[in-house]
Amino acid sequence: MNTALYTLKVGDLLEYDGKFGLITKVRPRTFQYYICSNPADNGAFFDEKKDNVYRYIDEGECKHHLIGNTTKYRRKRDANQA
Repeated sequence: MNTALYTLKVGDLLEYDGKFGLITKVRPRTFQYYICSNPADNGAFFDEKKDNVYRYIDEGECKHHLIGNTTKYRRKRDANQA
């Protein structure tokens, strides 16, 4: 199993507490994601700082699912990079 950490790209899924968000935009300091599984916020867009998202992933609060489960054209990142 590959445990390396990779940067986020458009189309990646973020999973938090059984709910899913789809990355729609990658900006210099923020990510925009679309909620696609929470009935209360279904269809809503949210912006979150990159530092916060990477910290949540590093601490295990949030899971990152790659597009197509492949690491082709991906950059590795350090856990301390955030």
